[in-house]
Amino acid sequence: MKSDNTNLVGRPERSDDSFVVCATDSDRSTLEALSALRSYNAGLPVSRLPAELLCAAFLWLPGLVDRIAVSAVCHYWRTVVLGCSELWSTLDARTMKISPLGLVELIDRTQSTTLDVRLAFRDNVASYADLVAKLSSNMHRMGALSMHDRLGMIERLFSGTSTLARLEILDLATYFDIRYYPNAKGNTPLQALCRSPLDFHALKLWFPRLHTLKLANYASGPFYDIEAPDHQGPYPDFRVVTIRSRLPSTGIAALGYYSATSSSGAF
Repeated sequence: MKSDNTNLVGRPERSDDSFVVCATDSDRSTLEALSALRSYNAGLPVSRLPAELLCAAFLWLPGLVDRIAVSAVCHYWRTVVLGCSELWSTLDARTMKISPLGLVELIDRTQSTTLDVRLAFRDNVASYADLVAKLSSNMHRMGALSMHDRLGMIERLFSGTSTLARLEILDLATYFDIRYYPNAKGNTPLQALCRSPLDFHALKLWFPRLHTLKLANYASGPFYDIEAPDHQGPYPDFRVVTIRSRLPSTGIAALGYYSATSSSGAF
């Protein structure tokens, strides 16, 4: 029976004794050259460095662009880079151009590593569907989340009923008004974030390791009525709290700043 399979260059396969020839002479020459180059690279001293040492060195690279670049140096380095989950655990989509599907792939590379994610949702909701689903299923791994959200994605991310035990830094700019989220029901982190006055005790129940909280409210209305955390009281881990609210006449205006190192411990 004639095969309908095609090879990578779109040519039909043909049998040649005990193996299948999948390329023209030109393609085969290219493959042979790549194989020779891989053999040469494998013999270099740098290719004999332990994977753990290379991974530790690559962690000093400043950003994703550089880490993606070293993955293209040679086969061994690519194997090491793709297998080192810590290299992909900090994802800053605000400073580099990367598609939502690209972010999904990078999150998959992080395996069980704690995540530091920085996003800005500005376009249509449909383009972020896969990314939001991936983030939602990995919120338990979030160590730091910074997000500018004009599309109401916060509802998907903070409507679960599980404690986010790793979250230490939360920086959100969105609509902190529960009326924007008709599907939000029950006791959830979203309810705690949209409560006024802001209940730090409730936040600590949902985010027990949280020490830095920055909220900017896009919703129109008055300033938040906030109870400042007392670093001498039950919230010793709060270091910074910044709350901002949108007023029709002034735009985003700072309400206050709290630091656990201040003498007064008040806004």
